[in-house]
Amino acid sequence: MAKAGEALRVGILGAARIAEPALVAPARAVDGLRVTTIASRTLSVAEDYAQKHGIARAVGSYDAVIADPEIDAVYIPLPNNLHMQWTIAALEAGKVVLCEKPLAMNAAEAQQICDAVERTGGVFVEAFHYRYHPFIHRIKALLRGGAIGRVRRIEVRTQIPGAWIPAGNIRHIPELGGGAAMDMGIYCVDTLRFLMEAVPDVVSAEAEISHPDIDGTMVADLRFANGVTAKIRASHIYPKPVVDSALIIEGDAGVLTAAKHFIPQAGASLVVENAQGRMQEDVDRTPSYQFQTEAFVGLARRARPVETDARSGLANMKIIDAMYRAAGLRPRGLS
Repeated sequence: MAKAGEALRVGILGAARIAEPALVAPARAVDGLRVTTIASRTLSVAEDYAQKHGIARAVGSYDAVIADPEIDAVYIPLPNNLHMQWTIAALEAGKVVLCEKPLAMNAAEAQQICDAVERTGGVFVEAFHYRYHPFIHRIKALLRGGAIGRVRRIEVRTQIPGAWIPAGNIRHIPELGGGAAMDMGIYCVDTLRFLMEAVPDVVSAEAEISHPDIDGTMVADLRFANGVTAKIRASHIYPKPVVDSALIIEGDAGVLTAAKHFIPQAGASLVVENAQGRMQEDVDRTPSYQFQTEAFVGLARRARPVETDARSGLANMKIIDAMYRAAGLRPRGLS
């Protein structure tokens, strides 16, 4: 690990498009972290990526990053089916891990990651960037403060235009962990758990199949032990040309409505309606990835507890697995 006062040195496994907005760009504005290495299984791809984004070193294997003593942490934006393998390898090599969501293909794999964290004593962070932005914490504070009374029902929608997802994209490939529940539904599940501080049961689920064994859309009804009901709607075949992202929380004394809570920089909004009237708040448009990158520096040095840890990810995956089963589909990665 880099000494106190020195920047955390990070290697990226995979020249994925998400790596630039999620880490490479915010790292330029965040003290205490440097992206030093990019790895691809094709060296020329890594070299092109390094040149384009100003990364000092390119390597042609993920193992080269894992084995490098000059790298303190790894970021894993690989396809979902590779998350467990490379997360465990990195933890066993003593690296801090920032892994894209979902952390694994299913709950059984997530449990193996939890076991590896416990066995190695390492630090694992699941990259739910929205959880590090002030917006979702403001929403939770309003609920705790009684702005809409006792929560009765929650609806979370995250739908991406199908025109944005080209043929052959990993979202359409079940073996790689594709599917709307895995891609966008995981945000919905995590949001419910974070706001309610509890784990709901899946009552029912229905999938619209867009490719063989792929849920282009997943709709699920859930219920918490305290009686609060919830509906999730996730899709990557949304027919309209804009993102449909809404969080609607109904209480016995009002309604809270938020748009784009999982990516506030894309035009988030927040409205509370209750007996006092209608209140609309401004939302900080600082990229959620910048907040996540800033937080990661402290998390890596154990300066603060990890909220989006492997245990949290395991709880999410148990719900995702249950949604697939309720919809008559197999959880990802299971035969």
